[in-house]
Amino acid sequence: MELMDKKYWSVEEASQALGLSISTVRRRIRTGGIIAIQPGGPRTKLMIPVDAPFASRADDIPEIAAPSHREVRRGPKARWKQKRY
Repeated sequence: MELMDKKYWSVEEASQALGLSISTVRRRIRTGGIIAIQPGGPRTKLMIPVDAPFASRADDIPEIAAPSHREVRRGPKARWKQKRY
């Protein structure tokens, strides 16, 4: 199956199709330059819609209903970082 026949690319396939290194594709995903989704949640495989590298916003891709930013969840501060008076 050719890369353009697929609906989603992996990071490796996107790097091959776009002529970029894998680390550059991951960096652009992190900074918002390329739109990607993780249907299984954090620490799962990234899926890049084939139209994503050519779209300017997440709204341009109908399959993506998630917001374009990633919600950051942080726990409590470590005890050694807390100020003690």
